[in-house]
Amino acid sequence: GSPMRLRIPGLLLLLLAPAAAQDDLPGKKARPEVKPEVRCFAKLGLGGQYRPGGWVPLFLEASNPTEDDQELVVEAAMPYGEHPSGRATFSRPLDLPKGSRKRLQLYVRPLVPLEGFRVECRSARTGILVCAAEPGLQSVAPSRVFLVSVGRGGISKLREGGAHCALSEIEPGELPERPEGYDGVDWLLLRGSEWAESPAVLEALTRWLESGGSAAVSGPEALRTLAASRLGKRLG
Repeated sequence: GSPMRLRIPGLLLLLLAPAAAQDDLPGKKARPEVKPEVRCFAKLGLGGQYRPGGWVPLFLEASNPTEDDQELVVEAAMPYGEHPSGRATFSRPLDLPKGSRKRLQLYVRPLVPLEGFRVECRSARTGILVCAAEPGLQSVAPSRVFLVSVGRGGISKLREGGAHCALSEIEPGELPERPEGYDGVDWLLLRGSEWAESPAVLEALTRWLESGGSAAVSGPEALRTLAASRLGKRLG
């Protein structure tokens, strides 16, 4: 029994030693170095849902882990019946220094439900495609009530009536910073306090509500936040 136990470690060493030295064999190609690339991610609408016909927020996040500053142009196109070509395009410059990450809010106006939508970031100098993103597309029919809750869990009890409602939950950081970003929203449910931290969001909410938008607050924290905010003071 003892000799067998001594041979097994020796056999393992003989088998493993050549494998450990494979990378040092002459003529073996070194593994190619994976270079960091500029990446982008896009989300269309509120919580990934949008209503055709009005302005819709397009959230774009781009990161640049490379060692070079990037001067980009963000481009996208969609069907648009009033345009002579039948399509409308938009472009916006984006400076992305090395090691940086930026998040943009853009606004597009799809007149019909989209079957495909692609956002591209190209080099401002050469026009070469640097990165692209295709957001999910979920349109809300005109016959359904579009209800958006700011904060998780605010509309869980309403999901049973989802046949007549389009329910969407978003984080406070996803609130549009322009009033047209709320086009198509029937009701906005505000929870907690983080929704009041951005002056741009508060101004957009105020202008949207003054023009006929509808919102409700849920919970004592949201009520206190509303009472102390510029939004509560302006709406009386």
